[in-house]
Amino acid sequence: MTIVRNPRLYLLAFIAASLVASATLATAQQQSAQSSEARTEAIRKCVHQAHQQYPTPSDDTIQQRYLAYVGCMSAAGFQP
Repeated sequence: MTIVRNPRLYLLAFIAASLVASATLATAQQQSAQSSEARTEAIRKCVHQAHQQYPTPSDDTIQQRYLAYVGCMSAAGFQP
């Protein structure tokens, strides 16, 4: 029994696998960039919100600001 190997078939399979891997990587990078932008916007919003709720920094309000920020970030779906 002889196995016939066609180098063109291997080349075609390699090209197809490369295209699929490339497309998957591009999609992952795009999603990562969108997630990064959303996180940056959430940070900006939550810092602003915490400063509005507790405008004057003192020993008591610093902790309250932090807790407000953490709560806002968690509600936005991000880790503080």
